[in-house]
Amino acid sequence: MRSPTSAGPDRVRCVRGGGVPDSDGSRYELTPDLARDLGTGLTWTRATSKQTYADAASMCAGLQLDGGGFRVPSLKELHTLIFDSKPNGPWIDQSAFPSFPAAVSGHIIFWTSSLEATDSNSAWMLDFATGTAEATAATASFTLKSMLHVLCVRSRP
Repeated sequence: MRSPTSAGPDRVRCVRGGGVPDSDGSRYELTPDLARDLGTGLTWTRATSKQTYADAASMCAGLQLDGGGFRVPSLKELHTLIFDSKPNGPWIDQSAFPSFPAAVSGHIIFWTSSLEATDSNSAWMLDFATGTAEATAATASFTLKSMLHVLCVRSRP
């Protein structure tokens, strides 16, 4: 298959079971600052900010909310927040993340901690307006010095 904007074949992953999580925030245990995902056990900051890649890592590591221990999420971790049963973005449960940024030029791009396997100067980004991931090296627009959104995560409760 090819999408109208794709130069090559698109990848498709088929899954079954689990169902779509509720979009009423019930998937999360919420405090004013944090959202603990009851399915994955990950705890997320509910507020976002815009940072460079390096500044995002420093900011998350320096957070002392509820005992600290935060970091920039991996691509796999950030992708667990995608709520794709909506007809359009942002593809996130906005009852759990009510101050989520609006799309700019059709995109809401977030940093991940995942570096591209073949280029340590390129990191993976996730777009919550489209649900797609892309590495900075694959774009003409983004580098590790670009100011992108970031959510911080921790694994422990």
